[in-house]
Amino acid sequence: MNMKKTFVVVSLLLGMAALAAAQGGQVLLNAAGATFPYPIYSKWFDVYHTAHPNVQINYQSIGSGGGIRQLQAGTVDFGASDGPMNDEQLKAYSDKHGSAILHFPTVLGAAVPTYNIPGVEDVEDVIVSSGPNTWPNWRNFSDRIIQPGDIVFMDLAALTWNGYKSCYYRTYCVGKEPSQEQKDTYSTALKWLYDSIGAVKAGATTRDIALKWPSAMETWGYEDEDQAAANLWGHGLGLAQYDPPVISRIWSLDHPVEIQEGMTFALETQHGKKFHYGVRIEEMLIVKNDGIEIVSNFPVKQITVVDPLPGYGDHVK
Repeated sequence: MNMKKTFVVVSLLLGMAALAAAQGGQVLLNAAGATFPYPIYSKWFDVYHTAHPNVQINYQSIGSGGGIRQLQAGTVDFGASDGPMNDEQLKAYSDKHGSAILHFPTVLGAAVPTYNIPGVEDVEDVIVSSGPNTWPNWRNFSDRIIQPGDIVFMDLAALTWNGYKSCYYRTYCVGKEPSQEQKDTYSTALKWLYDSIGAVKAGATTRDIALKWPSAMETWGYEDEDQAAANLWGHGLGLAQYDPPVISRIWSLDHPVEIQEGMTFALETQHGKKFHYGVRIEEMLIVKNDGIEIVSNFPVKQITVVDPLPGYGDHVK
């Protein structure tokens, strides 16, 4: 379940507003925050305004983070968020405004499974990032609404069949063709991926594979490779999600492991424009005595357009 919480007692605020309205005063309450409860909030506020015409509630659906920031700044009367403010934020508000923030749940939302794949025993994790949240890839949740033109990547992690795990990243563009810059970024990440796949063979080492990936310091300006630990890497797939071998420039360059026939693992690359968009790709493969077999088969040569807008593709009809 997904619990949405407000930062003040909404019912108490409305009760105070009703009292002011009964005395003939005009009341305007400004609020901002989570997008998830906005439909029901709008209904509630409209109904309340009908019963109390002197009371107007202006709620801006700008996301949980925006609601917290505006509440801290004192520009709204109440806010809404999908998670509570932390102790540091609460103290900062109290020190600045001389009053406390109270949290009360207002809306519950069901987490509904979005997959039903015959034969799949379990899906341990689904990672979805959109728009500016795709780079850097923080892997944290938010209530940001996916917009037309957004780059979105998704990881179905630890899909389990007969006890064995798999892992699968793909990148999408919502509603329309990605820009040329986004295509070029994807092509770079795809080249890094297939250059590393080309280095895989029995008798090679994890160092040979990791050398096909660029330095995090030179490519993204990080201080060391650790800051990009999961940007370019590989991990084994077996009865555990992260079986050996684990492949990364952090340790594989100095501590190589021999690639052996029968090893099954995934290789992942990503690239992006900071706070704008990012792409991520992953392929799964099995090492054989005469080469490799790529066992992931979803299209990978380009960004996949999903939910195309009306008219998309008319030029090829």
